[in-house]
Amino acid sequence: MKRFLIAGIVTFVTLSFHNAYADRAPKGYELLQSNPKYSFRYSRPGEPVRRGKTSERMEVRDGFCRGTDCSEDRLRSEIRIPHRQAKARVGKDIWFGWSFRVAQFSSDLRKVGVYPFLGQWKTAPENSPTVYFIMGGGKGAGDVYVSLGDMARRHNNMVAGAKWGHVCRKIFSIEQAKRQWVDIVLNTNFSSGADGYLKVWINGKLACSYSGQIVATRSSNDYRGPNHRRGIYIGNTSRWRAKRGSEPIPTVVVYYDEFLSGKTRGEVDTRMREAAGLPPKD
Repeated sequence: MKRFLIAGIVTFVTLSFHNAYADRAPKGYELLQSNPKYSFRYSRPGEPVRRGKTSERMEVRDGFCRGTDCSEDRLRSEIRIPHRQAKARVGKDIWFGWSFRVAQFSSDLRKVGVYPFLGQWKTAPENSPTVYFIMGGGKGAGDVYVSLGDMARRHNNMVAGAKWGHVCRKIFSIEQAKRQWVDIVLNTNFSSGADGYLKVWINGKLACSYSGQIVATRSSNDYRGPNHRRGIYIGNTSRWRAKRGSEPIPTVVVYYDEFLSGKTRGEVDTRMREAAGLPPKD
């Protein structure tokens, strides 16, 4: 009887553990139309952490949508800075740094033409993303691109000769991020003029360099500055339904750690901070 009682308790605890609601978004952030049950939580013992004690875990599951995403066939697990607290400004230099890791990601998404976003900045709710990271291609590796969505929308999907606004391709791969943490640094000014620039370093090496306009759309609904959101966003699930019918979209799980914004690279670069003995951002 004891054995069955203990087994029952373990089963109950296990089920409760897996069905527990997600954690609240970090201080200064909010969940963006993300399912509160599975979308965001902090890492647990044994899960990947780049520095310090915890990382941020994001998960997207088929069918777990909120708000207008449900009617628009979109899935997401994203947290964002409330637009009034955004530190970025159009035309002002700013640095961002973070670390990224993949735990679960099916190559079937790429084969069907479903390309998740892995972080984005927007100037207003109705505008296309100003800058976003996307799993854009690759034969099974799942190459990650940097794209200028707002510019592409305004210029017939071409930006500086790059189709769909993919100004930098293959900065790293999903397979690489499955094996190890990828440290990312981004420097830009989100300019609406020709003086714009965008540079991205991957694991300390320059992987992307673009010069030119970045913000194409200005409206009365603009945020104070480009609003950052990180996590997973899948906006074209209709492609999956058309080719795979009722087969569930594969679950995606990723981790983020050490996300920082600042005025210099030294303030945000995970590797530079680590080498300088600066404390982790927990």
